[in-house]
Amino acid sequence: MTPKTENFEQTMRELETIVARLEAGGLELDESLKLFEKGTSLFARCNRMLDSAQTKLDVLFEEAGQWQSRPVGDALPAFEPPDDAPDDERDEDDR
Repeated sequence: MTPKTENFEQTMRELETIVARLEAGGLELDESLKLFEKGTSLFARCNRMLDSAQTKLDVLFEEAGQWQSRPVGDALPAFEPPDDAPDDERDEDDR
C-alpha cells in the first residue's frame, strides 16, 4: 500500500469539517472525543507542514541573499519611499 501524500489544503478541509461537527453539537461523548483527538492530530500535521514550508522559504531566500526571516503571518512592512522619491510618492505627513 502506498502511503497517503500529505496535502495542506486537504488536511485543513478535514479539520474544518471536524470543527463544524463539534460546534454543531448533538454528538455522543465518545464520538466527540474521537473527533477531538483526530482534530488535534490534523492541527499538529498542518503546523508541521507550515513549519516545513517556512524552512524551505528561509533556505531559498537565504541562498538568494534577500531574506530576513519572520514568522508566517507577520504583516508585511509598510512601504517607505526613498528620501529622493518624487513628492507624489510621499504622504502629506512626510513632506
